[in-house]
Amino acid sequence: MGVPVLFGGTLKYKPLEELQKMNEYFEIVRTKLANSLAEKGYSANPAKSEGDTESICFTTAEDGVILEYKKDENKFFLSRFNVEDGEDSAVSAQISYFSEEAGYGKKDAESIAGEFVETLTSPTSKSAKERLARAVASTAKKESAGSEDNVTPKFFINRIPTYLPDCRLALIAHKEHYETLLPVKFCEEVVVESFNNMLDTGEQSPDDFLLFLSNSHEKGDLSTKGLIVQIILNSVNSRHWDYLSDKMSDSLKKAWNAGKRYIGKEVEPEKEKKPKKSLFSEVSSRLGQ
Repeated sequence: MGVPVLFGGTLKYKPLEELQKMNEYFEIVRTKLANSLAEKGYSANPAKSEGDTESICFTTAEDGVILEYKKDENKFFLSRFNVEDGEDSAVSAQISYFSEEAGYGKKDAESIAGEFVETLTSPTSKSAKERLARAVASTAKKESAGSEDNVTPKFFINRIPTYLPDCRLALIAHKEHYETLLPVKFCEEVVVESFNNMLDTGEQSPDDFLLFLSNSHEKGDLSTKGLIVQIILNSVNSRHWDYLSDKMSDSLKKAWNAGKRYIGKEVEPEKEKKPKKSLFSEVSSRLGQ
């Protein structure tokens, strides 16, 4: 029957081998992070295991770092906090999607560990909040670079208007409004609606866009894979599923089938500077569509 584990508030039975692999992935990230932080004077507190979540906290006299692996959500979380304010004041520094069912393994766990170490080894300053801001900014700068063989969220988003032309003005408006590119928010506000319109109207074949999604998923980093599966494909009307599955690559189909269980679950949004209604609707109204 398996081992009983509390996943997301529900008691589930998981095969022992599957749980052992999950713990192994957490150990890969934990070990690399611990070694890097030890060089900077951080001490590791005892690891915790509560239901579907594995976590560990590292601290100095001033700063704290929390690593969490929420197995039911298939996500690793990295947070930082000021020791004086306590763990409850922790601010998210980075989130990485990780799903063994979608084909991820040790190599991807090592990649996450490397990304987290890069985030935490960014230039520091006297203020803990300033340190965090610099770390996030440094990571964002690294992630912004991309190419056909290394598809990052920024590279992926900037290519979308080639296949969904009505996203072009919306992308410009998005960047002007938020003063940066927020990949999750842009996909939620614009890409999802545009793609569903394409499928519903049938005025334009989606085949080229599906080929683009397949190639981007194959060569994308973990954040890009998450955008494609969790945001875009999981928001498509179910009546189009069979058609899309026939047109996408086998690797993307496998990842999507594994990711469908998260339909309806909230994806962590980026911080926005201003409230905003649907950019797709706003741009469409400007054009009289």
